[in-house]
Amino acid sequence: MMTEERTEVVKDYIPEYEEKRASDHTGQHTTAVAQAADMSCTIAKVVIGLQNLHQHTNAEIILICCCSSIDDSSRPFEFHTTDRIVTFVKEITKVGKNYVKQLLDLKKVTALLIMEKLAEISSGKLTKMSYQGFDKITDKFSIVIHNWPFDIFQAPSKYATKNEVQSLYDSWQSGDTWFRTLSTQEYDEWCKTHPGTGKLRAAALKNIGPQAAASNSASNNGQTVDAASQTLGASGTLTEASSAANTTV
Repeated sequence: MMTEERTEVVKDYIPEYEEKRASDHTGQHTTAVAQAADMSCTIAKVVIGLQNLHQHTNAEIILICCCSSIDDSSRPFEFHTTDRIVTFVKEITKVGKNYVKQLLDLKKVTALLIMEKLAEISSGKLTKMSYQGFDKITDKFSIVIHNWPFDIFQAPSKYATKNEVQSLYDSWQSGDTWFRTLSTQEYDEWCKTHPGTGKLRAAALKNIGPQAAASNSASNNGQTVDAASQTLGASGTLTEASSAANTTV
């Protein structure tokens, strides 16, 4: 039979054969017995290769193989070249756990520090910090944050790294970041840039009465700050103080 004739006879079977060959390499086994046999055979070949690599290069290697479901019957398998690699894995796991614990503890301490500062400036009226809804705090109590150290304004728990949280804690602890109370003029300017605000403070002043409101306003005007100081509102953006020379707070 000529080559052309053989090609003509088998051409209809070639796609099926190629599909089966691909399935043998990457297809999912349909029985647990076939899966277990494949795992055992393949791992044995891999281990031999890893042992040879260790002998040639002194590389320390650890291999762990397990099933992805508890319903699978294949047993888990672990291989390591020497005990040194096992000790190494244990140590880095321990370090990772310590880092996570330190990060969580630092986030908690930072959140408590900020909450203490907020309670202090509000004379105990505020006992809970709201980051997403900080505009409501500014609206009702005229309180803003000065010099937030990051572009994104969010809770300490939202930052991913220890360096970020540590920087946030240090900034509050040192006084580089702080809460302050807006003057009446500053508050009015703030309301103009935050549509829908002003109602909460008006309601609060109505509840405490005009005499107490006047006293509160006077206490807010007791200090002066430079007009170029930057004030961070709840939206996380920086706004310049509105006065031309000095601004009272």
